[in-house]
Amino acid sequence: MKWKVILTAIVILAIVGFFVVTQTGTQFVSQLGLGSLTSFLVKQAPANSFPFALKTQREAFFGQQYKVVNASLDTTGIYQYIHIGNIYLESKEGKRISIVVKNFSGNFEITAGGSIVAKGTAIYAEIGELAASPEKNLNIEIEIIPSTFVLNSLQQNSMNFVGISGTLQRGTNATDTVNLANSKLTINYFAGSLSQQVNGTTTLLGSASSIKGDNFSFD
Repeated sequence: MKWKVILTAIVILAIVGFFVVTQTGTQFVSQLGLGSLTSFLVKQAPANSFPFALKTQREAFFGQQYKVVNASLDTTGIYQYIHIGNIYLESKEGKRISIVVKNFSGNFEITAGGSIVAKGTAIYAEIGELAASPEKNLNIEIEIIPSTFVLNSLQQNSMNFVGISGTLQRGTNATDTVNLANSKLTINYFAGSLSQQVNGTTTLLGSASSIKGDNFSFD
């Protein structure tokens, strides 16, 4: 009987490990509607994390791709196409629209051309004045050239930039401000939000365990 208990424990640990370390496992849990369990299984930031704000221009994020879990996206701009559930819309006249997606899990990309592409599942979506909140998760794929957007609940183990310019401030102390000029930058264990304003200013706001640049290191 003792070996059966040990075998059961090994199987349970293997299943938990599958959900923790694989994107497939994370998406599976999300599709079951177990958002809180998914959040629990996502790797948490270390205890030594500190707050920071990075301000730059939107071009610094062109080409960046992120895996997200239970994030929210609020954007306004000219959409290229919208595919939500069984609805497919394609813009031929450059229509401007507002889109809200909640509890979104999947892929988020800022393309080399500046559009944002979100592909995955969500439990709620708004397109203009229309809203969809079905019992099951919605399959979602959108591409929009944003004038503004906010992506909340973004968590990444590592974010890397080459040739970034702007300002980086650690905490609320102005003395911990670094001016970046075509610099390399690595941010580890980020948790927070990414937003873009109408003028193109893009802000990464949240916490990290360490940030390393050309001539400085915060940890």
